[in-house]
Amino acid sequence: MTISRTAVLMSLAPVASTRLRAVLPVVMLRSMLLLAVVAGLAILPRAGAAAETVPAEELSAYSESDLLARRATAVLRQYCYRCHGLKFEIEGLNVLRHDILTDADLGYVTPGDLTASLVWDVAGVAKSMPPDGQPQPSADELDTLKQWIEQGAPAVPLVEERTPLTPADVFSYLVQDLEAASPEDRPFLRYFSLVNLHNNQLARRTGRTGRPVEDAELRMARAALSKLINSLSLQAEIVLPEPIDPQQTILRIDLRDVGWEQRQLWNEILAGVTLTDSTSEAADAAPAERKSPYPFGLTYNVHPNDNLRKAATRATELAGTPLPVIRADWFLDTAARPELYYRLLNLPENVKQLEEQLGVDVQQDFRKDRLVRAGFSESGVSRHNRLVDRHPARLGAYWKSYDFAGSEDRRNLFRFPLGPEDAAGSRTAEEGAEADEDFRQFAFDHDGGEMIFNLPNGLQGYYLSDAAGNRITTGPIQVVRDLTETAGTTEVLNGLSCISCHDKGMKRFRDAMRFGIALGGAAGLKTRRLVPEQQEIDRLLEEDSQRFLQAMEQATGPFLKVGPDSSREITSFEEPVGAMARLYQKDLELEELAFELGLTDPRELLESIRRNPRLRELGLGPLAEGRAIKRSTLVSTSRFLSVFQLVAFELNLGTPHREL
Repeated sequence: MTISRTAVLMSLAPVASTRLRAVLPVVMLRSMLLLAVVAGLAILPRAGAAAETVPAEELSAYSESDLLARRATAVLRQYCYRCHGLKFEIEGLNVLRHDILTDADLGYVTPGDLTASLVWDVAGVAKSMPPDGQPQPSADELDTLKQWIEQGAPAVPLVEERTPLTPADVFSYLVQDLEAASPEDRPFLRYFSLVNLHNNQLARRTGRTGRPVEDAELRMARAALSKLINSLSLQAEIVLPEPIDPQQTILRIDLRDVGWEQRQLWNEILAGVTLTDSTSEAADAAPAERKSPYPFGLTYNVHPNDNLRKAATRATELAGTPLPVIRADWFLDTAARPELYYRLLNLPENVKQLEEQLGVDVQQDFRKDRLVRAGFSESGVSRHNRLVDRHPARLGAYWKSYDFAGSEDRRNLFRFPLGPEDAAGSRTAEEGAEADEDFRQFAFDHDGGEMIFNLPNGLQGYYLSDAAGNRITTGPIQVVRDLTETAGTTEVLNGLSCISCHDKGMKRFRDAMRFGIALGGAAGLKTRRLVPEQQEIDRLLEEDSQRFLQAMEQATGPFLKVGPDSSREITSFEEPVGAMARLYQKDLELEELAFELGLTDPRELLESIRRNPRLRELGLGPLAEGRAIKRSTLVSTSRFLSVFQLVAFELNLGTPHREL
C-alpha cells in the first residue's frame, strides 16, 4: 500500500499545529513526513532485510560505532518506542527496526544527513516529539541521537540467535526440578516462563527482523518478575525467583515464601479476576467483577508429540495442578491490576481499615501535629492542586494524598488548608489552649486520594480511594491521570500505574503551602505547625525512598546488575514492571505470535493463516498482510476460552485448559 505524498500533504494541512508549521522544512518530502507523524496516518515501509549479527565471543570488543548505535537505540526505545513500536501510531513504523528507520523512500533517518532526517526534525528541531506531558530526552541524549545520524546511523550489532526452546523442553525442565524436590515441597512449587520472550529474536531465515527481544530485556523481565512477586508479598524477607534452566527462562517460587499458599491464591491468579468501577448511579453500587482466566493455558495429555505429552503429564502429576507454569509477561500485566492486586495483598475495602492495619490514626496525628503536610498547585498525575500528608506507620511511613476535581471554593488548598473535615473538627478539651478551636471552616473538600505505604519487606504498596475512603479501581480521570498509559489507558489504575510511576520510591516535590497561604490566627499557626520547612520534607522523602531502594536492590539487583551493568546504580535502570507490562500490551506482529504459540519458524504460522479460513475468522488475517493485531484480540474470551487457545487448538498445538 502506497500513500500519495501529495494526498498526505493536502489532507493534513488543516490540522497541522502552528508550532510545527513554523518549523516545517522547505523540502516537501520532509514536510509531508513530519505532518504524517503529527497526524498518525499510515505510511507502510517495506519489510527489509535482517540486520547483521556479531558472534557472541566478539561482543567484548565493541567499536565506538557499535557503542554509539546502542546508546542511540536506547534513546529511541525510551522516548519513541511506546508510540512507534509498542503501538503503531504510524502504521508500520517501529523505531527499533533499523531497516525501516533508514529506508531511503521514507526518510525517517537519512544516514549522515541530519537535515534530511525526520526523526531529528521532530526530536531535535521542532521538539514536538515526545508530546508535551511525556518524559523528554535530555540534551545529552539528543546529542547522542544527533551524533548517531551524522556518523551514518550504524545498526546495533546483535548477538547470535538464542537456541529456541520448545514446550517439550519447558516441561522436561519442570520434571527435573520437581523430581529433585521433596514430595512435601512439590505442591507449593510454581513456575513462571519467559520462553516466549527468549524465542522472540531475529528469525533471519524469514528475511524479516520483526521485533527481537534483547538479552537486556530478558534480564529486565526477570527483575520485573522478582519486583512484582515481592510487591505482592506480606512477608518480611525479599524472595528471589530461582531459574531452573541454563537459559534462565523458567523461574520457580515456593508459594509459602510469599504467603500465597493461603486462600488458594494461585487459583485466584489463574482465574484472572478483575474489577471495573461500577457505572451505576447508585451510591452503594459495588464494582463489577469479571473473570478473565489465564488466556494461554494449554494441556498436552493427548498431544501427538510423544516427548511433550509424557513430560507435561509427569510435570502436572508431580505439581498437583494442571497449570504449574504460566507466562511471566501475562502475570506482570495482570497481577498488578485490581482485583488480583487487592486480593494478593489482602487490602480492605475502606481506607480507614487499611490505616488500622498500618497502625495509623489520621485524626490523632492531625490533632497532635504528628503528620507532615505539603501542598502544591500541580503535579505529574493531578490536574489540580494536591495535598500530601506523611504519617508514621508500623512498617515505615504512610503517605496519603488528597486530590481534587477542581480548584475552586473548598477545593482550593491555599484558602482551605486544614482538613479533612472529620479531623479538623474533632478536638477535645484536654488538649490545651487550643482545645476549643474548630478548624472545620478552613477544611478542604477533596474528591479522592492515593495512599502509599511500606510493605514488611521495604517495598511499597498502593491504594486508591474516593472521597468517602472507599477503595476504588481507577482514579477518576478528572482528578488524576497516567500520561504514560502503562495500563493501556490514561486512567490511573491502582497497582500497575503506581508501581510504574514510583520507580525510585517517593516522588520529590516542593511545598507551596507554608508560604502560600494568608490565614492568620490559630488556623495560620496550625497550618505552619503541620507544614515544615522544605529541608525537613526533603529529608523524609529521602529516608523513605532509601528504604524502598534498598529493597529494590535486593529484589532486582541480582538480575539487572550483571556484566557491563554490574556497577550501575539501581536507580539508573528503567522501572521493570511497567516496562514489561507495556511490552506485553504491544501490538503483535506475525513473528511474535508465532513465538508465543511455540513455533520456531514464523513461516509455519503465515502459511496456516493463508490456508485456514478459521484462523482468519479468529482475527489473524492482518498478520498475513504484514500488519499487526491487538493483544486484546488474542486474549479476548468466549465461553472461557481465549482466541489464543482456539488458535493453538486449530493448529494442533495443545488442548485449551478451561478454568472453571
